[in-house]
Amino acid sequence: MIDYSIKRGGQVKLDQINVVPTAFGTPLEVFEHVYQHEVHVSELIDRLVALAHEEKDNATQDFLWGFVREQVEEEATAKNIVEKLKMYGEHHVAIMDHQLGKR
Repeated sequence: MIDYSIKRGGQVKLDQINVVPTAFGTPLEVFEHVYQHEVHVSELIDRLVALAHEEKDNATQDFLWGFVREQVEEEATAKNIVEKLKMYGEHHVAIMDHQLGKR
């Protein structure tokens, strides 16, 4: 996004990132947090798409649609992991880790 903004003549300002939590608890809690974060990222991207639409900036809309499509996949992946952890229980974490490592 930074490269795209610069190509379009924009100025990029990098600011402080809030502290990221370092302890979440159980694996289920971790992936519930991951899923909620992906939903939040999707909402932020959707706002950018809406703004580009309002500004009639077709190039930026096109650029952002790639991120929209990617977020659909990211949300689905995180949600699937949450559902599996709920269904199979956390004692299957090692098996899930092995399966996810193959992706």
